[in-house]
Amino acid sequence: MFDSRCSRSDLPAEIPPRTPRTYEGVPMSISSVSLIPAPTTSASAGTAPVKPASATAGLRLTARGRRLFGGLAILAVALGFGALAAPPAIAAVSNVSAAAELEQVTVGAGETLWEIAEGAATTRDVRDVLADIKRINGLEGAHVEPGQVLMLPPDR
Repeated sequence: MFDSRCSRSDLPAEIPPRTPRTYEGVPMSISSVSLIPAPTTSASAGTAPVKPASATAGLRLTARGRRLFGGLAILAVALGFGALAAPPAIAAVSNVSAAAELEQVTVGAGETLWEIAEGAATTRDVRDVLADIKRINGLEGAHVEPGQVLMLPPDR
């Protein structure tokens, strides 16, 4: 561990004191280090008071964040135009003569969509007719309200 080539005479007799470190001309010591800078007044240093970072900094985005927000804005505009350009539910039937063949039914009290599809399905499977009724009327589920008017598909 001890190197015989190094002797005590090689070491200086007295270790010189360290010069204190400074930050912007202010001497620093371990006890004076702080993560939050102390506010200064304009009278003490002849400069404007230090403002907290939250008061001076606005929203700062990286290039990735700008691309993300730009993409979201384009997506929102595209969805808005898509909603405006979407055809009404009755226009889902492309053929004009097929639209003339649609039958209109008013939902009665206690009546379900399945019962309406059963009544309309004379030659087809009830599940297929039910799917057509939902598609034509723009329904997401099978819930219908009494008095609601539904368009029924022609029985093919």
